[in-house]
Amino acid sequence: MSGPTPLDSANLAAQWASVTITAIGLGGLIAQAESIRDQLDTFHKARGEKVLGEWVENQPPQRWYQLVKLAPRGPMIKGNYRGLCGVSPIHVSRRPHLRKGKAVGKASWTAILAILHPHTLLHGKERPTDAWPWLKRLNNDMFQHDLVMHREDKICTKITRIALIVCLVVCNAYQNYKYSGDSGLRVSYSGYTGSWQIQWPLGGHAELEFFGLDSHESNTETHPLTFSRCVDKCILMLVGVIDHSTLGKLGFAEPREQGYSLLKFERQGFSSNGKTTHLYNMMGCGNYYEVDYLARYQIQDPFPDPDTVELTLLSPELDLNRKPWKNLIQTHSTVIVPPLEQEKLATALDCLPWSQLGWSVHRGMQCLLVAYAKPIMDLHREALASKFQNAITTEQNQRTLISWGWKESFIKNHMGGTAANSVRQSGGDSGDNVRIVTDIAKLLAQGSLVDLDETHFWRAQIENRKRDPATLVMDPDLEPDTIIALTKLSVLEWSNELDHKLYEDLPLELLVA
Repeated sequence: MSGPTPLDSANLAAQWASVTITAIGLGGLIAQAESIRDQLDTFHKARGEKVLGEWVENQPPQRWYQLVKLAPRGPMIKGNYRGLCGVSPIHVSRRPHLRKGKAVGKASWTAILAILHPHTLLHGKERPTDAWPWLKRLNNDMFQHDLVMHREDKICTKITRIALIVCLVVCNAYQNYKYSGDSGLRVSYSGYTGSWQIQWPLGGHAELEFFGLDSHESNTETHPLTFSRCVDKCILMLVGVIDHSTLGKLGFAEPREQGYSLLKFERQGFSSNGKTTHLYNMMGCGNYYEVDYLARYQIQDPFPDPDTVELTLLSPELDLNRKPWKNLIQTHSTVIVPPLEQEKLATALDCLPWSQLGWSVHRGMQCLLVAYAKPIMDLHREALASKFQNAITTEQNQRTLISWGWKESFIKNHMGGTAANSVRQSGGDSGDNVRIVTDIAKLLAQGSLVDLDETHFWRAQIENRKRDPATLVMDPDLEPDTIIALTKLSVLEWSNELDHKLYEDLPLELLVA
């Protein structure tokens, strides 16, 4: 059988050459089409992991035959009284944490979701193990949408006004700067996890940027990686309402200016507090007309009554361009508290919710409760400080704290002294110190039947005062119920005021750059 003729070989070579040229031509067209698609793609520089972080894993597939690439997708950050994106409690980390090997993107919304977690992070060798990220929990159309390119260089998602308030209160934020004028609005909030900055130029979009902390690395971290925050309790403390089955729902009035005022309990009277009522409704807290109210009425002169208590409150003039409690001249006002209202204040103190971090708190509630409890707190302050310092000396307690995630060297050398000094100082804005104090208090209450959200210490003080009005009674043994009650007040002392009317300055949605 004869082999292929020279003519057959030439024809075969021509066919292969035609196929090769066609393939090269198609490849060139596809490459040119890809180049055109890149030029048409407004998100071209923002699709990589450097910008999107781990969210680059959750992008829609790009088909070669599509002339225009699909917009990248990201989370729509929603929230209300029930939680952030449907999650409560939220677990907060002081600095951003992601799965091992993953980095936070340049888009600040990736950093927000790296400090607020749907569940606690596991503790390994000073770094989290593989956590269940928001990426999996929010992988549905309810919480995802197309991202937006803003000002040609920032890829943005959206956050609702309510969700922003949730983020602020969970992170114990306070306002440290505000400017509102002809050019628009600029406002800055600082908190335990970083700073939040809002710019809303006149006629433009409101833009939020978050800047996380860079003061701690994994090898210098002494605290547990995360701690939990109940969203509903954080919202109520901002609104100025304490909700407990023993107390019911009790709201607090705004602080009055200088002079005398009378505190009066009003059944279901919270509706008279207009601004706070609006926020209460907006956050989805429930029916405002069911909330009882401690109103304050201006009076000319106090009437003599041995059963009443006079409280002296600090009343700073509210300058929204500064943090009110820090740099302003303090003036004083006096509140007259009748017996019924004293019982309500004592029950409110006993029913304060437990927290591992200070609150972003309603100013009227904070100043009134702290002023009422201060004489008793000062009587126990030194004993409580010594109790905290001595608690760290036992090996069993040290092992327990290590199992909770505290660093061993910090426990043995610094933790007790830091806790004792924090109690003695009776106020400040260090979230780290509050976490130290609350964990030691919880350690001392272990094995007892104390309910962290309801104590009986302050109501017992009412009974002691009835027997001997002239004498304050100290608990010399500092029982677990006393420790928890005093610790909750200490947390309130270390809380930051946040203006609950902040929603008035913000649109319904903001772009998160």
